[in-house]
Amino acid sequence: MSLTGGYINDMHWQSYRLNGSLTPEIERELRHQASRAFSNIHSQLGFSVSTSITTVNGITTASTLLQIGKGTPWTEAERKELERRFLKAVPRGNIIG
Repeated sequence: MSLTGGYINDMHWQSYRLNGSLTPEIERELRHQASRAFSNIHSQLGFSVSTSITTVNGITTASTLLQIGKGTPWTEAERKELERRFLKAVPRGNIIG
């Protein structure tokens, strides 16, 4: 395992884009759901959240990139379980897996 600046480089990341910004409450819920989904596999989890706000022709839009990383490769079953949990936490139509 390699460390750079306190971050683990060999994490396996799954990315999700949300329409709009991410409220602190929804971010906490998504982190909680990810932790619960993987509580039995004893793998390290990482979270990365970045919000982008863009204005084009006077119209402002926001999107948020949420990445969940874990220390072992993702299985299809793990991806589906995480997406199932995320869809419960985020208003319908706002998350793109």
